[in-house]
Amino acid sequence: MSAVDSKIPAEANPPVAGNSAQANGSSKPAFRVTHSKCIPNAPLPAEGSGAFSNYHLAAIDIIVPWLVQRCLPFGRRSWYVYFFLFIVLFVPLTISYWIFTSRYGPRVNEKVPMPNRPLSEYYTIVDEEMRLKWDGKKMPMQIWHDAYFDGKIELAEGRTLLDVMEYRHDWSRFELSFDNFRYVLFNLIPDVIFHTQKQDVDHVRDNYDRGNDFYSWFLGPRMIYTGGVISDVNREESLEELQDNKLNLVCDKLQLNSSDTLLDIGCGWGTLAAHAAKNYGCQVTGVTVAQGGADWGNERLRDSGIPESQGRILCMDYRDFPKDKKFSKITCLEMAEHVGIRRYRTFLKELYNLLEDDGIMVFQVAGLRKCWQFEDLIWGLFMNKYVFPGADASLNSGWVINELEGAGFEVQSVDVFGVHYAATINHWYKNWIMNRKHVEATYGPRWYRVWLYFLAYSVIVARQGGSSVFQITVHKNLNGFHRVDLIPSHPAVKTIRPKGTFTSIDTHKSWFPYLYGTNTPTEAPSS
Repeated sequence: MSAVDSKIPAEANPPVAGNSAQANGSSKPAFRVTHSKCIPNAPLPAEGSGAFSNYHLAAIDIIVPWLVQRCLPFGRRSWYVYFFLFIVLFVPLTISYWIFTSRYGPRVNEKVPMPNRPLSEYYTIVDEEMRLKWDGKKMPMQIWHDAYFDGKIELAEGRTLLDVMEYRHDWSRFELSFDNFRYVLFNLIPDVIFHTQKQDVDHVRDNYDRGNDFYSWFLGPRMIYTGGVISDVNREESLEELQDNKLNLVCDKLQLNSSDTLLDIGCGWGTLAAHAAKNYGCQVTGVTVAQGGADWGNERLRDSGIPESQGRILCMDYRDFPKDKKFSKITCLEMAEHVGIRRYRTFLKELYNLLEDDGIMVFQVAGLRKCWQFEDLIWGLFMNKYVFPGADASLNSGWVINELEGAGFEVQSVDVFGVHYAATINHWYKNWIMNRKHVEATYGPRWYRVWLYFLAYSVIVARQGGSSVFQITVHKNLNGFHRVDLIPSHPAVKTIRPKGTFTSIDTHKSWFPYLYGTNTPTEAPSS
């Protein structure tokens, strides 16, 4: 029995009420928890309220204007009046419906009961005005995290933020607030619609040019801002091991060799470029809009003994990259989210044109699940507002694959690395805490809290599938592409058990005389 997939006896999970045979009338616990060494395990893997019905929303948006029209003393049969009312009422009706369903909608399931502890066991409200309004009441998560950032809320003594967030369903409400909708209407939607080059550069440079010191305080020596990969579930691998696993996996999928030319779009601090050039001898070009990242990356190449003729990091927007160049291999790891929905297909076609006809691309992107819960939306809005502004293309894997195929690519493999990301971010979270004094001295306590919340919550969201990361290997969908060459690097093929480790099922040999030399069967097999 593995540590990851073991059944937990009722008495082994005392913090959560109801996880016992007596609670559900059976001989096994009401729900299962894990005791893996490779990730932080969830003590309360509860479901929240799920997605609303689009049919119900459409019916409300259509019928309510009609009912209002019937109450008017004029224009009861006028289509112009109806359309005017539809336009006027659409936004407030939609917002009201979403707030109502997020507040009163049922949980996806109730297998995990709530401990129902006093809120004071999790946090204390130190702001007097806020305490008068919310003392003893569960508050919406958006209101809670904003108050925590502003120092109006302090964690209960002995609690860490990750610990408190693990029990969030016991003390918080995952309902959409008016602040959420205000941000969507006046920030997110305009970003999605316009997504200009200046807007993208401003967003990304404000984020990634904040300071190399800021990122070094949680990313560690590798300075990689993408998820690592777990290789051993029986121990907690270091952050550097997780990232090296990912670098080697990407290079293996690319089948890199010394004759290759590699383009890394959104290269960050140039770690993948340096790793590929150093270990595989290929020519590398990295592209980033962050000047601090480009400077760090070029210094890293020099320190690794890689001459400028073999490797370089360019500070430029991907739209300004020369269109007449071709590369045998391309990587784009968690950069496409910043491209935006409006330009996504165009961006992929640009990558298609940069890739040689027999080339390979590894495309890694983070995204929300399709069957979302309201918690996922609230977390996503927080991320867009505070952490990755303008990254509106964080969508489900089906949408991403459809866009890749629409741009002319064929998908060779897809790996879902969400739980691996949880292990990575857990190390970032611990690094951030260790560097608290440096962060607060340079950027202030509020920014320390914002990032601490981001890291703690992201550990949970990645582990539970609210957001995941998809590593997709693609090539051009051409008749002349030799797909057989990809078999050795296909991850699934490497997991096939070798002969001698299993027993083959060889029955009914008499039906296959052309294979086994047996007599011809006297009757045909039944269909």
